[in-house]
Amino acid sequence: MQLCIDIGNSRVKSAVFDGHELVVLERHPSFLPSLHENWILQYNIVDIILSSTRADVPEISTFLQGHPQCLVLDHATPLPIALAYQTPQTLGKDRLAAAVACHDMFPGEAVVFIDAGTCITTNLIDAQGCFLGGNISPGINMRLKAMHQFTGKLPLVEPVYHDELLGYNTTTALQNGAVRGAIYEIVSFLEESRKNFPDARIVLTGGDAIIFAKHLKIKIFANPNLVLLGLNKILRFNAATMH
Repeated sequence: MQLCIDIGNSRVKSAVFDGHELVVLERHPSFLPSLHENWILQYNIVDIILSSTRADVPEISTFLQGHPQCLVLDHATPLPIALAYQTPQTLGKDRLAAAVACHDMFPGEAVVFIDAGTCITTNLIDAQGCFLGGNISPGINMRLKAMHQFTGKLPLVEPVYHDELLGYNTTTALQNGAVRGAIYEIVSFLEESRKNFPDARIVLTGGDAIIFAKHLKIKIFANPNLVLLGLNKILRFNAATMH
């Protein structure tokens, strides 16, 4: 059994795998040491991997001290893919794990994968399993919060998609700007990517994935657990050297 912990900007996703099979998964706003300690005993966990995009959290440090065998994903971790990224030490661990998952899901094929979370990342891994890079931009909620915080009168509104192209009041204008703007951005990236990779698979993940999946009029593979699947693959790839 393997325990995979993905500590993102907005929430913590934890899962237990039995080989390739996902056994249990939970999402929480913060890291819960007791949850993981219970799982380690309940499922007789031997191998653990942790990926974090947050700054140092005391609870995480304490957990790692108690489990020195835990593999903490960083730029030096051996991977089953290659990297063309010039600054691997600053490459987001979630993007790295998602790239590994995409190559595992579609070996021998190019994949464009989009993580629609706190930030929107658009990324590409080629058919040879080399992560080529990608782009990072504000997520939908970040766009809405920025327009509210950096202006004097614009309200903070909820992310809602409208069928009307033009906003008919300030609320819908903000919502269209953030939601439709993000959709147009992704569509443009996919169109440009397919000029060089016409047969690339398109994979979508992240908390706002459902918004994009409904309104991108192309064939998409949506997988909410892409990062966890990638962490499990990385853990299994390194398991032989961990014991």
